[in-house]
Amino acid sequence: MTEPSVRSRARARRRLRRVVAGCCGTVGALVVSLAAYVALPVLEKVPSVVLPASCTDRAGSQALPRALVPGTGAQGAVLSSAPGVEVIFARSATTVNFSGTVYIVASRSRVTWAARLGPDMVVAAIQGRYAYIYNNKIGYVVDWQTGKRPGSWVEFDNYRGLYGDDGRLRVQTEATVTLVGPAIGVTRATVHLTGMVDGCAV
Repeated sequence: MTEPSVRSRARARRRLRRVVAGCCGTVGALVVSLAAYVALPVLEKVPSVVLPASCTDRAGSQALPRALVPGTGAQGAVLSSAPGVEVIFARSATTVNFSGTVYIVASRSRVTWAARLGPDMVVAAIQGRYAYIYNNKIGYVVDWQTGKRPGSWVEFDNYRGLYGDDGRLRVQTEATVTLVGPAIGVTRATVHLTGMVDGCAV
């Protein structure tokens, strides 16, 4: 092998190392930026309300609109609604606590998603194509038209659910949800949540 050929290959290897290092640096910077963007809402102060010790019917489930769940015979409280869709919570008739089933009803004619949830609380919001539902600290993001999850790789939110503050029980009424996935890119929504907490409308 001639000396010029050796020098040429050495220069090519150096250029390749510079390209690889530059790509790694760019990818690293993007990852750090995305992580900061996703995590930033956790540091923000979010709205909440104090949960009363007990609720009358006027402040409880009767304070929310009522609707029938098609195909079930059940009637429940409308937690959230938008044109063409409602999120309805129907309490179980066989339990003394506030557990029940949440339904997403499209066009008032078909249930696209349903889930049996625990007794603590259920709040919901609808924004765009998604319904956002929380059973205390467990969250669900559902495409209300299809009943499917958004297919995201990462789902991140700042929702705390029920929490104590100065000896009082509070419930967070707003959440910022970030979704990251190949089909949806990076999507962020800040939603205002309403629903039932231990029988009280919030």
